[in-house]
Amino acid sequence: MVQSQDQSTIVDDHHTTAPQANRPVNDNLSSPFFLSIGDHPGLMLVSTILNDNNYQSCKRGITMVLVAKNKIAFIDDSLPLPEISNPYLNSWLRCNNLVMSWLVNSVSQEIAQSIMYFDLAIDMWNDLAERFNKGNGPQIF
Repeated sequence: MVQSQDQSTIVDDHHTTAPQANRPVNDNLSSPFFLSIGDHPGLMLVSTILNDNNYQSCKRGITMVLVAKNKIAFIDDSLPLPEISNPYLNSWLRCNNLVMSWLVNSVSQEIAQSIMYFDLAIDMWNDLAERFNKGNGPQIF
């Protein structure tokens, strides 16, 4: 693999990729903005929905899926809401709303009604933690 002199295009023996600076961020598999064909608003993250008695196990299941999908940054504050002038704002909003829909789909109807009007996935997640983090099982330390 050889990088061209202008440092923007990568060339190997068979392919020339688009200039790196101009590639859409959602095409990068390692980007939190990347969406696969299976990432849709109707997805349930866990098979057993969150209720009043199973927060720890649901939390673990949800975080495992969000890590696997590279979307954990939307609930752990490692990727905060960008400034309005940031070119990634629309990608961030799209993924934030997708994560929020996954969270709503992963809780009981009663809980969903109480969290559905949050604007940020992290606020939705923190609200669930404040209400249900009572310790209902073994934890990994």
